[in-house]
Amino acid sequence: MSAIPHIIPASSLQAVEAPPTPSNGTVAEFLVDCLEKINVRYAFGLSGGTIVPVWEALEYSQIDTLHFRHENGAVFAACEYSIAADEPVAVFVTGGPGIANCINALVAARWEGAKIIFLCPYTNSNQRGGFAFQETTAQLLPQDLILSSSVFDFAEVLESPHQLNRTLSRALNLFQKPGGCIVSISIPHDVQTSPAAISDWEPAEPVSVPTCSQVDIKDCARRLAGKRVALWLGFGARGAVELVKEFAEKVGAAVMSTPRAKGIFPEYHPQYLGVTGFGGHSALFERLQDFDPEVVLVLGSKLGEFTSFWNDQYVTAEEFIHVDLDRKVFGSGFPKKKYQGLVSEIGVFLKQLLPEVSPKYPPRFAPLPTEYTPGSGERLCPGKVMQEIQTVFVDEHEISLMSEAGNSFAWATHTLSFGLPHYRVSTGYGSMGHAVSGVIGMALAHPERKAIALVGDGSMLMSGTEINTAVKYNIPAIWIVLNDGFYNMCRQGNALLGVKSVDCGIPLVDFVKVAHGLGADAMVVSDEKSLRKALEAAKESPRPIVLDVRIDPEVVPPFGQRISNLKTTHEEEVAS
Repeated sequence: MSAIPHIIPASSLQAVEAPPTPSNGTVAEFLVDCLEKINVRYAFGLSGGTIVPVWEALEYSQIDTLHFRHENGAVFAACEYSIAADEPVAVFVTGGPGIANCINALVAARWEGAKIIFLCPYTNSNQRGGFAFQETTAQLLPQDLILSSSVFDFAEVLESPHQLNRTLSRALNLFQKPGGCIVSISIPHDVQTSPAAISDWEPAEPVSVPTCSQVDIKDCARRLAGKRVALWLGFGARGAVELVKEFAEKVGAAVMSTPRAKGIFPEYHPQYLGVTGFGGHSALFERLQDFDPEVVLVLGSKLGEFTSFWNDQYVTAEEFIHVDLDRKVFGSGFPKKKYQGLVSEIGVFLKQLLPEVSPKYPPRFAPLPTEYTPGSGERLCPGKVMQEIQTVFVDEHEISLMSEAGNSFAWATHTLSFGLPHYRVSTGYGSMGHAVSGVIGMALAHPERKAIALVGDGSMLMSGTEINTAVKYNIPAIWIVLNDGFYNMCRQGNALLGVKSVDCGIPLVDFVKVAHGLGADAMVVSDEKSLRKALEAAKESPRPIVLDVRIDPEVVPPFGQRISNLKTTHEEEVAS
């Protein structure tokens, strides 16, 4: 039996009077043994008949195996565990619909940079074409679910035990490189139970981290020398928190962050300009203009739509330097802007650059103003909810918080202020339901601090049954549901765009009753007094808890720049 973390009671796992002892040396067991060697500590998934040998091998290994309520939820949780812990994680599912149910979350995980090894079955060769139950082949399922590089960095069908060494070496060694990696190994049931064709396997040594040449570093230092530098931080800089701060303070940089980079540089620091993109700060442009940067240095960002809105106001400087692990991102956000692209891991880049730059007096900026209007209705203003979350959790307690796609994203990104990179949001793929399940993985990765999912009622209805998974394993996640009875980003956005009214309503859901039915604690929050009480109770609770926060649906969140971008796109399309 695997070692159980302290937040998962042994009684919550499957109890058997006489646990069977698996036979030694099968492909499934050998594969799981190899996963342990690359530091896989958790496996998330949902079982089924054709994946039983792998599932059994996981259950009786040192890998803690969690059984979810839906495959999509398992992958979202795996994604967030992998990112938070900076470790690879396994996902196991059955064939046919088990694989198909994962596609949305797998695509999200690849966008987000998670490290996942996806273990799924394949129909036995002697059964293919005979209409086997949930027949799983690349001929009957979309090939993207089995083999395509559009979903996986590497995918292979293990048709014979003799493929094991080559497949493991190609697949698992990919996890040694920096950045994310999604690997799929599909194994027929009869191959899973076959004797392994090799007796031992060791992963390769970690690959060298991409770095700049010393010539490039000295050239970069020359470009920065004596200049006013605006530092634009992306998610790729999250592993270099101390180096970023040291560098920014040394060169006197004004610092702005993408939504995914919140907290990499302390948001209360006097050199901080604000957040760019969706939910960002409109005051940033005036502050940036006053600073008048001569160089913009981008560290670890794709500069996509929700990060930059491709707004040239961010890059008015003469010099534009972009550092990233992936050279494909260079020139994608601002194709008309001349830039210098440098391929490097951000921490290594800053270590190389710091000795080469000279100190410069830093700018100082006033604290950012809040930019939302309070509500006038009987329900809570979402901005007030954010203020209380800031006070109770962010300021007074170590937390991990993930905001869901939609208005939750806008409110959290704009109003919450982090001193460490404990904030997560998806600005690229942006799937609803991601945070609802992902918070379970976040909580497992850092049990020393609370994990919060800030979600809308629409998102909660997509993945909320995973509350029951948290109950089973005693994972004290917190769901704060901004319940307004609408798909409100669509409703409010359409209104601001002048689109005719379309039905975005959701009959009011009592999430307290839903949570109780799934085994969790829950409280309804309808006014400011009950809000503080509920947040304090959630902070102290050792169990999963849902806060059903009834918010005013008429308060417009701070996503104005998104609307402006949509209007511009629409006008350009009409003109063309």
